[in-house]
Amino acid sequence: MKKDIEELEQRFKELKTKHSESDWNDVTYLMDLATKLETTDMPLAYRVAQHAKSLNSDNQDAVNLYERLRAKVKAQFPGVFTMTSKETKLKKALSNINMDKKVVQEKATGTFKTVKKKLKKSPVIGFVFIPWFLFSFYLTFIATERYESIAQIIVKQPDTVAAPIPEMALFSGLGGSSDGALVQAYIYSADLIEYLKLNTDIVSHYTDTNVDFFSRLPSDYEKEEFYEFYQKHVTVEIDAASQIISIGVQGFTPEFAQSLNEQIVDRTEWYINSISQKLAEQQLIFINEEHERISTKFADARKALLNFQEKYNLLNPEAEGSAMQSITYGLENQIVSKETELLALRRVMSDDSVEVQKAKNQLQALKSQLMSERAKLSTSSSDEDIPVSQIMARFQELKVNVEIALKSFTSSLMLIEKARVEVYQQVKYLVTVQKPVEPQKTAYPKVWYNILLFGFVALIAYGICRIVLATVKELG
Repeated sequence: MKKDIEELEQRFKELKTKHSESDWNDVTYLMDLATKLETTDMPLAYRVAQHAKSLNSDNQDAVNLYERLRAKVKAQFPGVFTMTSKETKLKKALSNINMDKKVVQEKATGTFKTVKKKLKKSPVIGFVFIPWFLFSFYLTFIATERYESIAQIIVKQPDTVAAPIPEMALFSGLGGSSDGALVQAYIYSADLIEYLKLNTDIVSHYTDTNVDFFSRLPSDYEKEEFYEFYQKHVTVEIDAASQIISIGVQGFTPEFAQSLNEQIVDRTEWYINSISQKLAEQQLIFINEEHERISTKFADARKALLNFQEKYNLLNPEAEGSAMQSITYGLENQIVSKETELLALRRVMSDDSVEVQKAKNQLQALKSQLMSERAKLSTSSSDEDIPVSQIMARFQELKVNVEIALKSFTSSLMLIEKARVEVYQQVKYLVTVQKPVEPQKTAYPKVWYNILLFGFVALIAYGICRIVLATVKELG
């Protein structure tokens, strides 16, 4: 019997494939087709008529044809007619559903009223225990588990000494706790987030639809939402004593958590190394520029002194001035001696004597020579009418400038070598204390902790609300 029904259904499906969809859904066409099959295949004709009736049960001709063929099939092929029992059961089930629907509605209404009464009598159930139960159910059965991969790094540098010149203090780098703050700021920076978006599947992982709605990131997220979500799932902690930086990365799979943590550590290491090298290069550029400035200053001072000597044909104005002064002092001494000699001669001889006249002539000659030497000191031998004293003063000024520039140049040569060593000592590098490991068990959510905390907070909030309402009611 079952086999006959299956064969009939198979022939019915084959007949359907031989007709277009429009014809197969046309009641009039199906009635004509059933009438033609009535003489050759009564069960199949009945099946076609049944299909026509199901398409339009209001068509009386289709209903009459179905009833007529149904009676014939029932008489000639009782095994096939048993298939109509499904139809009877379906109608009965529908009627039972309609009846049960009313019962369910009545029961639901009664249950709602009962719950409403209970909530009025005991509001703590509705405002505390029901939310607590729903939250507990979500954490226990719905919330997606998260894994956390931990890595530990530290920023190191060789021992350094004080900067060789004051200006280098501006480029002395970052030290102490600011290293950890720099690493933390970079890990949370938009530059690193954009890098991770391009080089990892962080977006597809955090927006995976297989993750529950409250745990995943919306697919139509904005930049601020992604940044906030990233901060919640990537944590950076700095140990104040050891300066060790711990990086925790959460993911919905252990493999992703480890892979993302490795990318963050590698990129952070690249950033620290690049910024340290750039800082060292800036320091060396500054030091070399300072040395060039001092060298130029020294060369300019020497050139000015040489040009001055060449202009006034002086090898050493100081020595020449000293020599001229010595001559002047010598002439003055001779004049004093000659005046003393002349005074002695006048006491024993007359002014017309030869000895007195000779002494007078010699004294006059010495005074003339003294005036000549003093004139040399007051005017230069060049075409310009500049006193020798001014030339010597200018020469002294240029000489002092050369000596100062020479000392600066000598100090710069010593300091530039020392500074190069110290610059390389200030280069920072990142050391991985603990590589990112693949987590073996889930870290979040902390089910029992969150459930207890939620219940505790809900009870406190409920108690505060009751106190406030009671106070308002009493005051009112």
